[in-house]
Amino acid sequence: MLATADISWHYQLLYGASAPLASFTNSCTNLVCTFDGSASNSKGTVASYAWNFGDGTTGTGATPSHTYTANGSYTVTLTTTGTLGGTAAASTQVSVLAANKLPVAAFKPYCAALVCNFDGSLSTDPDGTLAAYAWDFGDSATSTSQNPAHTYSAPGTYTIILTVTDDRAGTNTKTASVVVPTTNSYPATVKADGAIPQWRFEQTSGTTIADSGEPPPALPAMSDWDSRGSCPGRSPLP
Repeated sequence: MLATADISWHYQLLYGASAPLASFTNSCTNLVCTFDGSASNSKGTVASYAWNFGDGTTGTGATPSHTYTANGSYTVTLTTTGTLGGTAAASTQVSVLAANKLPVAAFKPYCAALVCNFDGSLSTDPDGTLAAYAWDFGDSATSTSQNPAHTYSAPGTYTIILTVTDDRAGTNTKTASVVVPTTNSYPATVKADGAIPQWRFEQTSGTTIADSGEPPPALPAMSDWDSRGSCPGRSPLP
């Protein structure tokens, strides 16, 4: 009776292979990779396939797929076992990157007279960083700053468009209308019962007055103001 070593030698002599081969290809989309090691069995000598996906998980079979849980580079190793007991191994590195989550464009305007300041820092990116800001102020003017200021030539209502781009070229757009006043004005504070406890109005000269009541009283005539910016019955805000 022939020993195992003699059988292996005769197998090599007859078929030119006793030890298995190990080779594979891969294809990755986002976090999912598929592997094909079937070429390892071109001589019919592979009995099993053992995979190490480089993230602490393993698999079997000639053509497995694997979903990674995090972005990164991983060393994948295939070990084949031959029909006569020999083994072979092959390794390669794969890189995976999750699908991009789009950024969110957001902003707030602050207008005083014809000058508006825009705060684009409210924009966010859930899985990276913001790389660019593109503003359209609605009057043919533009900006690429995060927090730009813009002076309008006339009061009115303008459509503001902010487009943000993230570090993976994803984009998102926010559109809002902004009313540009002729004077500096501030919204009143409204109580739950609808009363307006205090309101503010600032003239272009910089004088600010305050009062209470509902509705707010009319702005006094300029002849009622004294040299200190005071008006009878009303106190300037600090």
